[in-house]
Amino acid sequence: MVISVINQKGGVGKTTVSINLAVALAMRNTDSRVLLIDADSQANTTTAVLGAKKAMEYWEMPMAKRTIGGVLVDDIPPQETILTLTNNRGVSLDILPSSLYVATSELELMRHMNGAYAMRIATKPLVREYDFIIVDSSPSMGRMFMNVVLASDALIIPVNPSEFARIGFDLIVDAINGIAKQSKRDIKILGSVLNMTRRTKDTDRAREALGQLNVPIITEIPLRAKIERCVAAGIDSEGEFGDVFSDGDEMIKQRFYDIAAAVEGVVAHG
Repeated sequence: MVISVINQKGGVGKTTVSINLAVALAMRNTDSRVLLIDADSQANTTTAVLGAKKAMEYWEMPMAKRTIGGVLVDDIPPQETILTLTNNRGVSLDILPSSLYVATSELELMRHMNGAYAMRIATKPLVREYDFIIVDSSPSMGRMFMNVVLASDALIIPVNPSEFARIGFDLIVDAINGIAKQSKRDIKILGSVLNMTRRTKDTDRAREALGQLNVPIITEIPLRAKIERCVAAGIDSEGEFGDVFSDGDEMIKQRFYDIAAAVEGVVAHG
């Protein structure tokens, strides 16, 4: 099953949620295969999981094509681009990396008649190989956004409760419903992750706004500097994934386990 983490805005925690959800699923389901796809040209997920030194190899040709960009527009088999990694704690995770080439690929997809379905075509054989496929999407509502939505069985929308980040949330929900209706696909909005929360009126307003849109809140993740430190640790090291499970904050770990449990429930019910 393909679960995508999307929002047209940056800075809402898509990368943090994507990485930690994938790692949580791998830890909770040791006999299952988990694939993390980085579909964002900024390649933050790739950099955090691989480490900056390794990720930089994908910024120049020919390695730039051995990313999701090459899979979508150059017909490179995804199996040839996927890396299997094991971190310092023995957790195994597969990743299909990204690079700036993905931005070029998105332009190519706009020229193709069936360009909106490239991701769905690419992930179709992978669904048979993996129990969970997690996609970190780009912060836009362009052709890549449409690709990710059409390839997905369910969507998770991280939300930063600040006033700015809540603007346009109804538009993304309408866009998802419009794509689902036009494609005649049952694309489920699994819910939102209220990220970087504090005890403020903004957080209360965000909860209210999500309720009005009938979007359930899967969990709330409080603002923690240590989450950013974990991401930084992944960037600096090839032996970490940039996830929170190397840290001792049990409450934060549990919040990501809650997201994993929601995904497992969707997979269990088909």
